[in-house]
Amino acid sequence: MQDFLITVGPQLRHLTLRHPLIKLPPGVLNGVLEWCPKLVALRISVDYVSDVLLESKGARGHPLRVLELDCSNTADAEVGISPDSIWLAIDNGYLPDLRSIIVNARLAWQATERLRTSVSDLVELLQERERKNPLKLTPGVWSVVS
Repeated sequence: MQDFLITVGPQLRHLTLRHPLIKLPPGVLNGVLEWCPKLVALRISVDYVSDVLLESKGARGHPLRVLELDCSNTADAEVGISPDSIWLAIDNGYLPDLRSIIVNARLAWQATERLRTSVSDLVELLQERERKNPLKLTPGVWSVVS
């Protein structure tokens, strides 16, 4: 999978990598933003990535605008990307154009007051970025059931 993405990735603007991708270990796709430097939309299962995805060297200044995080039915509590990690990636200049985040409800971003606050802070940051640099996308974080 990595070799394929390294080869065709520079041409891609949209990419979907969802479960099940047989025999891929956790974190194996953390380099996807580096391998695909022109992506504006990424739909990916967090079974194959971690917070490292957001701050890899290829993510600095990345043009990604839409991030959809899915997960398998068997994903455990260790699987996932946190709203705080996304906030930090945006604030540190890794994903300056990110505006829309869609999260599978199984990732439980609404499960605790702390997580709800983190999501709210992330929404505020996305809205602020859209006000400062309009990309004509509705900024926000949406939780979906699949």
